[in-house]
Formats: sequence, C-alpha cells, structure tokens
Amino acid sequence: MTDTTPLQHCLQLRSVLSKPVAGFPEPLRLWLLAGFVAAMDEGVSLETGLGLKGAGIRKLKTLRRMAYRDTLIAEAAALVDGRDAAALAAEISRFETRKWPAWRQLAVAPSHATPIERILFDVFRSGLLVPSSARQIDRILTSTPLISCQENCATIESPALKEPKR
Repeated sequence: MTDTTPLQHCLQLRSVLSKPVAGFPEPLRLWLLAGFVAAMDEGVSLETGLGLKGAGIRKLKTLRRMAYRDTLIAEAAALVDGRDAAALAAEISRFETRKWPAWRQLAVAPSHATPIERILFDVFRSGLLVPSSARQIDRILTSTPLISCQENCATIESPALKEPKR
C-alpha cells in the first residue's frame, strides 16, 4: 500500500469538489473549491484562499467564541421584559457590579443564581468584551446568527428561525 501525499489528497479533494456532491451543501462546496483553486493555482495559502486569514480577519476560534457570547446575550434578552436592549444593558451593569466581583473565580454560577444570572455568568466567563450599551446589545439581537453549542459549537442557526432556549 502506498502513502498518499498531501498534494494527492488536495488534487482528489479538488476533483471531488469540482462537481456537485449529493448531500453536500452547494454554497459550501463552491467556497471550498474556490479556496483550493486559489491555493493550488494562485499560490496563496489555503487559509487565505478560504478567506480565513488576512488583514482584518479574526481567527475562527475567536469568531466562534463571539458567536456563542452573542447567543448567550440573545438568551438573556429573552428573559428580560420585551427583549429590550436597554433593560438588558441595565441587567448586565447590575450583574457586573454586584455579582461578578464575588463570582469571577467560580467555575460555574452558584446554584442560587437566577436564570439570567447564570447566562450572564457564562457571558462574563467567555473572556470576551461584554457589550454594555443598549446600542451594542441591539446590534447583537438584530444581526447576529445564533450558535448552538449542543454539538461542539458547530451549528449556526438564524435568530428568525428559532427562539433561544436555556
């Protein structure tokens, strides 16, 4: 049995992607094909060809963490009266000044935490900047797809299709 080289794998994958693949989403196939063509024919890195690397492009790990944080913000908003961004900003401010200083060293929220406190705990534990203004929160609530972390944070869902659950 002969070993297949990385080049052979890439050529095989490019060949497979060059025509529709049953059960494989067409936009994803075309994106991958374009990345392989750019890498193999134009000499750019595969990451660059796929649009995953370059000036001003965040790492996938960061984007995934941000999407999860934003999903938590949307879930918290669902618990606030009328999904109001200003009311959620006030909840975040209260949590940050009253609860977070005492809880920041904990691995999980205390059992006595309210549902919104549990969500905000996870938002603050994300290590990312926490949106604090109604405008920032409104931007998240109106434009960000939700990410379901039931399957390793891999599934992206449109907020219009699904209500957040906790």
